[in-house]
Amino acid sequence: MPLYRTGKTQRPKPGNYEVLNNNVDYGTRRIEQLPRPYSCQVTPYREPDFSERTRRAAQAVVPFLLAPCKAIFIGDVSIGKTSLVNRFCRESFDGDYTATIGLDFEVERFQILNQTYSLQIWDTAGHERFKCIAQSYYRNASVVVVVFDMTRPETLLNGKRWLDEALRLNQGPVLKFLVGTKKDLLSNQALCDIELEAIKMAYEINAEYWPVSARTGENVTKCFRRLTALAFDYGVQRAMETNATLLHPTGNSLLNLYFLRKEKKEKKHRNVNNMAPKRKEPPKAARAVKFYSASLSAGAASDSEFVVDIVHRLQERNKLQVTMRGVTREPVLTDGVDRTPGNLAPPLFGEEAFVWSRFRENFQPAAGKMEDGTAPSADKAEGFDNLDHQPNYEGVIDRRSPSLEAGQKTYHVKIRLTETDDIVLFENPSHVVSQDAEEAALVVEQNRLFETRPKARRTADAEAQTRDLPCKSRSVNTECIHRQDVASFVSNYDMYDTYNDLERHTKEINVAESAAKLEITTYSREGMEDIDERLNRNANFHLSSMILQRLLAGNVYREQQIRFRNMYPPDPCRADVRYLYRLDVLWTYRTVETLGKAVASASWCPANGDIVAIAYGIYGHTGSEDRGNGFVYVWNIKNPVNPERRYRFDCPVTCVAFSQRTPQLLAVGLYDGRVQIRDITDTTQVPLAVSNRDKFPVYQPIWDLKWVEFDNENKDEVIAVSQNGWVMKYTLTIGQYLLPYPLLRLDRVEGTLEGLPGAGSDQQQQPVKIPSDLHPQALCVTIHPVQKDKYYIGTDEGAVHWCSINDPFQHLGVLQMHTRGIFCIEYSPWSPKIFLTCSGDWSIRIWIEDLPEPIVTLCTGFAPVQAAYWSPTNSTVIASVTRGAVQLWDLKRRSSKPASETALGSKTTALTVVRFTNCGRSLLVGDADGMAHICALEDMPFPPHFQYRELQSAIYSKLVTAPDLLTRVRRMGYLGY
Repeated sequence: MPLYRTGKTQRPKPGNYEVLNNNVDYGTRRIEQLPRPYSCQVTPYREPDFSERTRRAAQAVVPFLLAPCKAIFIGDVSIGKTSLVNRFCRESFDGDYTATIGLDFEVERFQILNQTYSLQIWDTAGHERFKCIAQSYYRNASVVVVVFDMTRPETLLNGKRWLDEALRLNQGPVLKFLVGTKKDLLSNQALCDIELEAIKMAYEINAEYWPVSARTGENVTKCFRRLTALAFDYGVQRAMETNATLLHPTGNSLLNLYFLRKEKKEKKHRNVNNMAPKRKEPPKAARAVKFYSASLSAGAASDSEFVVDIVHRLQERNKLQVTMRGVTREPVLTDGVDRTPGNLAPPLFGEEAFVWSRFRENFQPAAGKMEDGTAPSADKAEGFDNLDHQPNYEGVIDRRSPSLEAGQKTYHVKIRLTETDDIVLFENPSHVVSQDAEEAALVVEQNRLFETRPKARRTADAEAQTRDLPCKSRSVNTECIHRQDVASFVSNYDMYDTYNDLERHTKEINVAESAAKLEITTYSREGMEDIDERLNRNANFHLSSMILQRLLAGNVYREQQIRFRNMYPPDPCRADVRYLYRLDVLWTYRTVETLGKAVASASWCPANGDIVAIAYGIYGHTGSEDRGNGFVYVWNIKNPVNPERRYRFDCPVTCVAFSQRTPQLLAVGLYDGRVQIRDITDTTQVPLAVSNRDKFPVYQPIWDLKWVEFDNENKDEVIAVSQNGWVMKYTLTIGQYLLPYPLLRLDRVEGTLEGLPGAGSDQQQQPVKIPSDLHPQALCVTIHPVQKDKYYIGTDEGAVHWCSINDPFQHLGVLQMHTRGIFCIEYSPWSPKIFLTCSGDWSIRIWIEDLPEPIVTLCTGFAPVQAAYWSPTNSTVIASVTRGAVQLWDLKRRSSKPASETALGSKTTALTVVRFTNCGRSLLVGDADGMAHICALEDMPFPPHFQYRELQSAIYSKLVTAPDLLTRVRRMGYLGY
């Protein structure tokens, strides 16, 4: 055990049983008064000092050992638990972060009221992967310390969840502390804000609050002294309330009893003969505890019959029957293995209970009076009330085997376990008998008799007529059908003349997935309506046809539809789990009309993940003969063969988007600058609203559009960006036209811009400027996920403009993010401040708002990135598409190349569009030939439990090679929702 120093200059020499730890100042381990809390207002433990009973017990019973205090430190990963423990135990601080694997364990000894008390510090791991390991150490805890990072407020919110998990495994009362670390990193205002939230949390969980700093050591020692002293005080109180003894010395108790009896005999002999004067007892506070190592060796070497009998019984106790309280327990042997259950009662002072019961009669004091003449207490609960009586210690006491008080009794509790009667909660008797059973022959015979019994019955065949019962309704029996034979003769000449009088109509139809055509000839009488036109006007026919097509398609694509619906999710416990990031094509949307029309855009319905709208138009260098028309098809996974809505336009379609507020509304952007709103629940081809060129004419292509939906406004608005740089806002009204409103027209940026290194300088490759090209092309637009009035626009010169709807014709800022045109801007679903951009400069860059440098850059090789999107189910997975393949990126892996790269379709077909489904486990990939592939994501990593924490950890790992940028990102604090 550690030696407690009484002065700074004194340095005692270690003894045989002493251990001196020079790394720790044990002046901080001596506690005479209950340490004060950080604030009396933020603690549920309001005792000003140790209780009177605790002080009396500490002064009267010398020495005693309580059970060690087990303090578990819990909390999120990377919050400073290990640094806090190292600061207290080793007086050191290491700035390099090293994650705790499983558990770190420390033991510190304190001197509280001149009594030795041990503090066990269990530093648990906060990472999600070690959660199941760390929880196994939560049981039997005396103190639960919930640690949180004062610079990361989310760790404070997670503290309540950590405490609930610890209390679930500890049913008894525990001391609770809420400790905030990294206090030195906060300003005064930030410290006040976080302390206000921490105090509220401390009141909710009924814990004592402490703010500390492992770097400076502020409040670290005070916090540990406080929790240790409280644990000591509460431990003594619980021991006294539960009638538990405080004496738990180590060593051979039987030898101690022998030396106690020998010492008492010598004392009586001295008192009778007056051989020596009585030694004056030292005061309570000055009684020293030292070690006497020669007593045990002398007793062991003695030739006393008592000692010899003890040694003999200790050697032979494994061969004897275990006898306790008159109950004999025979050894139980199973297959040669001794399976005899152990004793329920714990050993007494390190020896077996039967040894004590054998010798207690020899050392039982006289009944009625103790050595000092006082009567022993009859009630065990009064064992601590007579604490003023001090035993007379003669000579030096062996700390390993201290002498027992003269009149102290050891109480035993008899526990007897008996088997109770069975309580039947549910019984399901078996009706099957094994063929090897004894009653099998009888059961077989009974079954045979039962089967032959119906055959033995006497039966007779008879004919009978059954008339209609009166209770039947009139609709049950059908009416009589009158039949009539009619004859007619038609000659060949009559048939020839009849067909010549009819109108002949011949048309050709295309055969699906084939270049062949089928010719159909029909005949109609004059004035007779075409049957195809009549069926086309029948709404019931379209509904019946759609349902029938879904049923037929379900026979072919049933397994693929089950996979798309995720009815059988992957099992995380299977043994052959591999992360291959593989794409499996389920089916392909294609029609004869859209062959050769590139897939320009796609949008999944937010209310129904089975419905997707696909726009067919132009992509890249398309011939003028293919620019005459465009299509928007609404597909359903229930019918992968034919679309359920077809919209035809007289110009190519460039973009589509579903509304979040009103999911049945579909916004369509056209190549000639018009915008239309369609209602997919309407079976007619009439648009709900169109843009009016009389108010504000726009004739350039609309490259992207987004719905603007404010929470406090009940109206639908669309923001569209065009090739000539105009940013338009269209409002849906009750009329047939959209209300246009110009927000901004972009201008070419000049000079040096903030952003990429070399942006605006001579080293950057600038596009060729034409005098008439005064406005850049707006290629994409996105709305801020939190600030709905703020939107971002990517241009063909690689710059991003951010503006506000409330401030028209004004720029909030411009940032140079790429050297070529930006095709997509996408915010992370887990952070409103992290977004990505993809460009024609062959790269994908991840940005943080208010930071002019990209934090991660992903290069695809020698191909422009047409689109890139975040996965809605895994915060570190990104999908991108180039002309030749689809790439899947995982930020947790190395970023030099994608996790997987898959080519779809023919090698000469360029891919144009990629979009995640609403569930996140499938992808839609479009190409330039008008085909849209639905692909399932197989062998993907399982989604993490804490999505933002996983994204933050992946970003920090990418910035290891850029320490300055990593420091700036850390200073920005929490970036999630």
